[in-house]
Amino acid sequence: MGISQQIEHDVAEAMKAKDAVQLSTLRLIRAAIKNAEIEQRAKGEVDMDQLAITVVKRHMKQTQEAVEEFKKGNREDLVAAAQAEIAIMQKYLPAELSDDEVNAIISEALIAAGDAPHTGKLTGDVMKRIAGRADGTRVRNLVELRLKNM
Repeated sequence: MGISQQIEHDVAEAMKAKDAVQLSTLRLIRAAIKNAEIEQRAKGEVDMDQLAITVVKRHMKQTQEAVEEFKKGNREDLVAAAQAEIAIMQKYLPAELSDDEVNAIISEALIAAGDAPHTGKLTGDVMKRIAGRADGTRVRNLVELRLKNM
């Protein structure tokens, strides 16, 4: 079962359980995925699982940024609600790759890049190979560290 189908199933389950937080979070994500799908269909083929992962990550990052703002404003009630949403969203994301796994992918990309790879191009290539299974900032830092040590 793909991520989109799992979300659809979980929306129905949340309705039955009358879980308002999970239901509202999943409806938000479901709507965002549908909007992104419509945008992508105009461009051609759509990998729904990858699209769903991208959308969930984007919403999770926005919610995490909101948590920081809520903390600055001493709004602990909103912090708790946002953290509950983050916990729900994390269920739909693949497990993060370890640094060793990312470094192995960086090694493959370095071989493909040849002599004197450019940091930006190498990072882009690694991010394509990782396909959303690691944070971009962490990947960029590992790429820069690897190039610095060469």
